[in-house]
Amino acid sequence: MTETALALTREIYDEIIYQGYNGQDKEICGVLAGTYGPTQSVVSDIQQIENVAETPQTQYAMNPEAQLEATQSLEANGHEVIGFYHTHPTGPPRPSETDAARATWPGYSYAICAFDGYPFIGSWRWTEEGFQHESLRMIQDTNNWDLIVLLHTVRTISLDSPHQQRVFWTRPYVSCEISRQ
Repeated sequence: MTETALALTREIYDEIIYQGYNGQDKEICGVLAGTYGPTQSVVSDIQQIENVAETPQTQYAMNPEAQLEATQSLEANGHEVIGFYHTHPTGPPRPSETDAARATWPGYSYAICAFDGYPFIGSWRWTEEGFQHESLRMIQDTNNWDLIVLLHTVRTISLDSPHQQRVFWTRPYVSCEISRQ
């Protein structure tokens, strides 16, 4: 499997978190727009969509009319739909079984903002095999220099016995790359 990445600015990253806080105990959702790439998509705009799920505390369903309207508006402004985002107000920072059952856009990114502890956004590409984790890159154009911040999650495994294992997710850590355009 080819490694993929979702790149976005700090402002967009913060806006998704801000929307999540405003959603309180309900999942919020929306469209990621920008430039699609098979190995890296770059988010340049987001559009929050009303969550019309019957139980918005544990799942999301985008209002289809609002999703179509947002998609048309974003495309009219020169953007491509590159994926979707939603929050897990109390859930884990990874796709749930419900997320996998409802994913319908192969090759597109699904960003999830989890509030289990510190707010954290992770991203996955939907493939024929299911969700594949992708790198999240924070970008900022500053006079032809791109600052790329790679957000990583450290996973540790604890073996309680030879037949039992637990996986613990720790806080994200950051590494940086700076390149001249």
